[in-house]
Amino acid sequence: SIILSSLNLTISIHNVNDNNPEFLSKNLTTILYLSYPSLNTIIHTIEIINKDQLNLNIEILNDTYSSYKLQTSLNITELILIDSIIIDRDDNLIIRLWNNNNNNNKSYYMDLYIRLIYVQHSIDYPIIIPQTIDGYINLEENISLINFGQLFIQNQSDYKFIYFNLKLHEHFYLKQLSNQHIELYYNSSLQKYSQQQQKYRLLQYQIELNVIAINQSIPEIDYSHNTIIHFTKNNYSLLKTHFIDIHLWPIDREMLERSLSIIINLNSQTTYEHFFF
Repeated sequence: SIILSSLNLTISIHNVNDNNPEFLSKNLTTILYLSYPSLNTIIHTIEIINKDQLNLNIEILNDTYSSYKLQTSLNITELILIDSIIIDRDDNLIIRLWNNNNNNNKSYYMDLYIRLIYVQHSIDYPIIIPQTIDGYINLEENISLINFGQLFIQNQSDYKFIYFNLKLHEHFYLKQLSNQHIELYYNSSLQKYSQQQQKYRLLQYQIELNVIAINQSIPEIDYSHNTIIHFTKNNYSLLKTHFIDIHLWPIDREMLERSLSIIINLNSQTTYEHFFF
């Protein structure tokens, strides 16, 4: 005979908090406004990853002047200005993300540090000192980043803050080291030769730059951290375009080993190396 039986099972599914929420936005970010933003301006957008889809809490820990509010939608939180900026200010905010896991009474939090600098000074649009960069480059070496040195403007010493903007270029980028010191870098690892470049052994580029400068002091910024600079649409319309031509001749290890070179300093902005074979 066949014995039949039945059993009622209840299966409970719990969402275990095994993925802590995280900020996707870079920590230790400095945001510089070169004019005072208006009320209700979205000062910064903060992205959050929340894999467990738990209810999260986010708050500003040290908003001394009650100048900001946070507005969250899905995984995006906006930092909004709710108090007028009427004088130069330097605000350092700590934004905390946290949740309470009621299942095991454990809590988790992480902090995002944001520095907000507001200044309103007259902005100049100086001339970049014209230059052409000529040089030899050994693309066989494992040196992907090459420093072409500091960029200069006319009457550089008159200014306390200088900001260069490089039109997007796959081989070049700028590195700001201080409020007045900016260097140009070349990424050789991305270089691919065209047939014409292989024939004439010459790499030619033209990069497009513009620059603004302020002759009054602003707080010193640590540019090793993420830095965002805002200025008005009117400032953009007044920017002047400048070009730098760059000519690079490939040179291999054998040529370097059979050569002597002399480094010649023409002036404070111009240095070149002459090879003798």
